[in-house]
Parts: sequence; structure tokens; C-alpha cells
Amino acid sequence: MSLQKTRYPLWLKDYVVKLQGELKLAHWTINFGKTYCSDVAMAEISISPAQHTAVITISNEWRKWNPSVMRSTIAHELMHCHVNPINELAEEHLEELAPRTAEERKTGLNYVNERVTDALAEMMAPHLTLPKMPVRAQSKTLSHALAHSRTLKSNKKNGTGNKKGKKPVKKRAHKPSKKGGRKK
Repeated sequence: MSLQKTRYPLWLKDYVVKLQGELKLAHWTINFGKTYCSDVAMAEISISPAQHTAVITISNEWRKWNPSVMRSTIAHELMHCHVNPINELAEEHLEELAPRTAEERKTGLNYVNERVTDALAEMMAPHLTLPKMPVRAQSKTLSHALAHSRTLKSNKKNGTGNKKGKKPVKKRAHKPSKKGGRKK
């Protein structure tokens, strides 16, 4: 499976740095990957604990998340940095087991790791800063703004632009129809 490439925005990277400080992970170097995470997860983190480094990737659906979901998801991934040493120690002992048994135990270990990480993140997230997610402009607004700016530019060229001292145009009030509604 090929992962879709992407670039994560600067405000999101800055937000992760903010949460790192709040979660006592400021000494870690945490970067974003160059792809979205796999389709089965909201986010993923790859940790190199000896170097205190990690790489986060998030779902290609992240733009639809509200600030609370973004905070909880990032908190969960960062919490893995704290829980990871326990996981590493347990995995070292799995190497002594038969391959099938080791694989079964690793599956159980991963399940418990996710549940503990999730519980810690749920507990901490309400106490962490919410991201200030920029609002995306709608295309309808953008096309209107372009048309309006072209009109202003042409008005200035023709000398008909709004000059100081001119009275603003008054809006007409709608007259109610006999039925009490507004005319179209």
C-alpha cells in the first residue's frame, strides 16, 4: 500500500511543539512525516526512544476535525513517547519465546499499550491547550472577492471609484406584500 504524500502546515507543527512543552516532552525532537498515516488510524507515531525523536503522521481527514479532536489525537500520539519504554522492555522478553507465542503476546501487548495510552491522553487532553485551527475560505467567497476586486480596479481606471465626500449608497428596504411576506 502506497501512502499519499502531503505537507503539514506550520501552525500544526507549532501546535505539536506547544503540546510537547505541556506534556513534558520539550527535550524530544518530534517531526511530521511526508505522508498521511495509514487508512486504519487517525494518527501514528514512529518513536526512536534512545535519540528522543519521533515522527508523526495523521489521517488525510484531519482538516475536518474540530479543535477538541485534534487536541486529543495529538495528545494520544505524544503520550506514546512516555509509555514506549515499558513497551520496549516487554518486547525484549518476547524475543525469548517461540515465534508464534511471541507474536500472540506482542498483539496483546500492543492492545494494552493503546488502551493505556488512550486513557492517559483522555485524562490529560482537557487540560491542554486547544489548537487555533484556521478557518478555510469557501470557494464561493473567493470568487466573489475576485470579481469585486476586478470591479474596483476598473472603477479606479475609469475615475468612477468611491471618492471621499461622496455619500454612501443607501439600501432599499423590502416592502411587505399583502400576504405579509417579502417580495422576491
